[in-house]
Amino acid sequence: MPIPLPALAPKKETREKKPKEKPKNETSRKPPPVIILGVSISLLLLIIAGVAVLLIRRQNSADFWDGDSFFRELAAFDALYNDRTESNPVKAETLNRALDRLDKKTLGAESRLSVLKRRRVLARQDPRFVPAYRKAAEQSARALPFSEPLAVLAAESLLMKETKETRETEETGEAVPEKNAARLREYAAALTEARLRPAALGLYLLLGDFKSPERAGAIPNKEILYTAPAPETSSRSDPALAVDLALLRVLNGDLSGASSHISGLLRNPATRNPDTIRLAAEFFYDFGNPLRAAELFSLSSDEYGMARQADALWLSGRLSGARGLWTALLAPKVSPVGDDGAASPFSVPLKARGMYNLAATSEDTASKIEGMKRFLLEADPSSYHAYGIVCYTRLLKDDESVSLLEDEPTGDFLIDLELLRRREAAWSLDKMTAETWLLVNRYPQDPRIYQWGCYFFDHQRRYDETALLITQAAQYGIDAPSLALHESLALIREGLFDEAEQRLAEIADPLWQVPANRGRIREIRQDKGAALAYYQAAADIMKENIMKESAGEAGKDRRDTDIKEAKEKRNAAKVYYSISRCFRALGEEEKSRGALEQALQFDPDYLNARLSLERQPPPPPAGGT
Repeated sequence: MPIPLPALAPKKETREKKPKEKPKNETSRKPPPVIILGVSISLLLLIIAGVAVLLIRRQNSADFWDGDSFFRELAAFDALYNDRTESNPVKAETLNRALDRLDKKTLGAESRLSVLKRRRVLARQDPRFVPAYRKAAEQSARALPFSEPLAVLAAESLLMKETKETRETEETGEAVPEKNAARLREYAAALTEARLRPAALGLYLLLGDFKSPERAGAIPNKEILYTAPAPETSSRSDPALAVDLALLRVLNGDLSGASSHISGLLRNPATRNPDTIRLAAEFFYDFGNPLRAAELFSLSSDEYGMARQADALWLSGRLSGARGLWTALLAPKVSPVGDDGAASPFSVPLKARGMYNLAATSEDTASKIEGMKRFLLEADPSSYHAYGIVCYTRLLKDDESVSLLEDEPTGDFLIDLELLRRREAAWSLDKMTAETWLLVNRYPQDPRIYQWGCYFFDHQRRYDETALLITQAAQYGIDAPSLALHESLALIREGLFDEAEQRLAEIADPLWQVPANRGRIREIRQDKGAALAYYQAAADIMKENIMKESAGEAGKDRRDTDIKEAKEKRNAAKVYYSISRCFRALGEEEKSRGALEQALQFDPDYLNARLSLERQPPPPPAGGT
């Protein structure tokens, strides 16, 4: 019987899946037409609103400035202004209204300047529109405070006078109304560009800020302004402005220009007056022409002019003429009345000064002692008493002078310092150091104690004390050329040559130590040519100082004169020794020898110069090879 076979499983067929068919009764979902229409209308409204906002901002915002429209209207204004004729007159009011419309379309500084320049022309032709020009200029300067040309026009608009204001100014003689002074100073302070600095100086001149050292010192940016060219003035200028301009040239360091300007003031009848004469006399007194100063001081009829004339004659070496004027000051017939008829405020101190000068310039010590006794007994104690007691005690022996100084009431710096100096020989160095600091603490705001203390400590090689003293002076805001010199010497000792030379360059006073130490720095750096130039400049200053001492030595204490003159000559010998060293390094043996001989002329006992001269080869015989 056959065995039945198992049934085979049927083979599965792979079929592709077909997407489900939607039921016939189900339809596709679409948005209704009403919604589509609403969205379209909303988009259209948003576009219209955006365009409207842009148009509004284009009219009112500076971010959307229509430059083409502005320049078209500006050109139309120029054409309207230029086409004016007698047959085709254009009213100034019409031009002013056109400028008002242009003002509303300005954006930056350039467009504002374009409109203001046209307002300026219109205001100059018709003073009725000065207020409109002034208002527009002030608004522009306020809107753009860093635009210096706008500040110049705003300042000029304040100085431009209306008809009524001009008449009032001429009657009162007021150069600038007080109500405008603060704004003019504000505009002047904004002018820092080199081309506009003369305009700033001119504003300060008009405001009279150079009449007072305090006001001149408070001028902003004065460091850069005083280096600017001084503005010119005509011969018809206000004499007060002409005097200020002369002072400005002196501040600039333009002494030749100041001298020429002052001479012009004296020649011009419109500017020659007691003020300009006094200015010229003081200028020539300060800058090397004392005889000319004495001549100008003699034109003054008051006691001050007489006293200053005596000072100028003494400075020029005419001691007999000076003593004659000092004697005249003591005569009862001299009336203490100034040029204006008012009582002279100088009468009492000037008489005391004349008495002191007569005593100090006596030819012999006995006459000088008698003169100082008379001065101390008769002169007003508030007038130069400290100078008199110091001068008198220097004529006496040390013990007697110390006793007199100790009897004087304390509280006067000169007397206390003189007493400390007289005790230097008897006290130890430590005690002198301590007493010097006590004197510093007693007069902490007096620059003279710091100057003397730095000199004393440097002379005793107590450099740490010098540094402390300079630091304390800086804390009190005290700065003087001698302090700067000692500070530079400290920097040289520390090897900080760049800082030392920079500090020396800041010293404006003609001290021979300044070029001498700059030459010393250059010589250390092996720059012999530059060092030689600095040493020669120092030597020129020293020779001039020695000549001045010799010219006035008859009016000084012989002992003090001898000590000071010996010190000056000793220093001059050292400078010429340095000159010789530089000449020798440059191969100029003959000039080096001449400098050594010059050094020995100043100080025959200067051993270094003598030994160097002996080591140098003798000069070739005259006419030899």
